[in-house]
Amino acid sequence: MNDGGKLKRNFISIVIPAHNEEDVIAKAIDSVLSSTYKKYEIIVVNNGSTDRTRAIVERYVKKYPQKIRLLNFDLPPMKDFIRKRGPAFSRNRGAEVARGDILFFLDADEWMIRKTLENTINSFKKYGEIESIVGNRIIVIQKNWRKIFSYYWIFRKKFFNRKEKISYGGPFCPYIIKTKKFVELKGFNEAAFYQEDNALRIKMEKLKIPKLISSDIICYNDIGSHFRDFKRQCSNTAKSFLVYPFKSIGILIQIMMIFLTFPILYLTLLSAFLWRTGDIFVSIFSPFLWVIRRIIEFYYLIKLSI
Repeated sequence: MNDGGKLKRNFISIVIPAHNEEDVIAKAIDSVLSSTYKKYEIIVVNNGSTDRTRAIVERYVKKYPQKIRLLNFDLPPMKDFIRKRGPAFSRNRGAEVARGDILFFLDADEWMIRKTLENTINSFKKYGEIESIVGNRIIVIQKNWRKIFSYYWIFRKKFFNRKEKISYGGPFCPYIIKTKKFVELKGFNEAAFYQEDNALRIKMEKLKIPKLISSDIICYNDIGSHFRDFKRQCSNTAKSFLVYPFKSIGILIQIMMIFLTFPILYLTLLSAFLWRTGDIFVSIFSPFLWVIRRIIEFYYLIKLSI
């Protein structure tokens, strides 16, 4: 990993992990290219994509050779892919070749506003003691029936307005971090296929590393706007259970509790969704996703274990 000895000052390295992202990767890259702040590079890490992701990014590299780099890794056997080749692998490979003193980890299905990078630099200058930043990742609400997925993720992750403050804790992982500090922390835990960001957050909390909670550094995401996205999230969670076996027991217990207490659980979630959203349609149907999610996770857990 880059030892931080030859990093460009006030230069942002945007690392985008990608696995079969042909439908969204262009939007993510375009959003960075439209930034008001121009001292940056884009590093796309293609982690064994079997769709058109590589071809799409290669066109951008050809057009913007000074701004964009592409790292390609072949798809390994499924057993190794599950245990060793999640987003942590891609992010760490991107960080290893980063030239900037600031790392910005952007998901392939996210896009930033024009001032996101400018606000990032200004925040690091304003708060000299911080080592990382938790930005404002906003989930876009769909305008059709798919909004039940959008509200489900908003409710689950509690992505609401945050006041600017310096913190040592909190439930969110800082996806923007100084490169030298990231190297000191030895990056993301590659043994975790999923929730590797949570592992890094916990490590930083234990070490009392200051981070800024900011509402001005904005990225948008339409996560969960389709059922296939919902299934993919469930599959990724199941893969993480294979790394942390104790979670498999936890998911089984949760499924049992859901079926034993479903009427009470459903009414509780319906009331909570209605209070948060004011949308009757969402309030009726979104709670079912909590149950469906656990069932699908358990299905993938069994399927991947065989």
